[in-house]
Amino acid sequence: MVTNNKEPKKLTAEQITKIDLALSKMGIAYMDIRCELIDHAATAIEQKEEDFDIALEEYIKLNKKQLKKTNRKMFFAGMGKAYRQLFQNMVKPVFIIGTVLLFAALMLLTQIINIELITQLSFLVFCLIGTVTSSVFLFRTFRYRRSYSGVIPFGFIVLGLLYLNIFMMDWQHYINSNIALMYYTVVVMLMIGIGVTGEQQYKHYKLRYIS
Repeated sequence: MVTNNKEPKKLTAEQITKIDLALSKMGIAYMDIRCELIDHAATAIEQKEEDFDIALEEYIKLNKKQLKKTNRKMFFAGMGKAYRQLFQNMVKPVFIIGTVLLFAALMLLTQIINIELITQLSFLVFCLIGTVTSSVFLFRTFRYRRSYSGVIPFGFIVLGLLYLNIFMMDWQHYINSNIALMYYTVVVMLMIGIGVTGEQQYKHYKLRYIS
């Protein structure tokens, strides 16, 4: 009796890169998601007897729908994780105390500076933090040629806040000044929270996916 003890073939680094490129061409844009899918693809291709390029083409063709579905599922799962981490950071004592102190400082400033000027300055601070945070994320994407899904959900928050802040510049004339100050306090602290959470997300991504 003849026993087949042939072990599965091991893929080379070049072949792994080809899988990565094939997934990228499918629209799987984020490297952290591709890394997870590459493991599954490589395992399946290693079991095949065909030439690598043929096996890869067959795998993509047969699993294209499932790969795209998994991509969406992983993206939304990552989005939920990012939002949960942001919330956990925002309810930490240091953020709660920081929010109270910032609101108190703004209240004191109203004794010296016109509230409209304070809200304008708060809007500028929002824009400054958002610009710096976005610039850092973009720099990492282009500098390392890698994009990761962990910070994308925060873009929706920033865009939403920008939209609300533009309207708040007019609405503040019709609402209580304390409410306006509390709104801008929360906005500024939320932007700081996004920056902190984004850094935490990036460190996790860097440790796991960047060699």
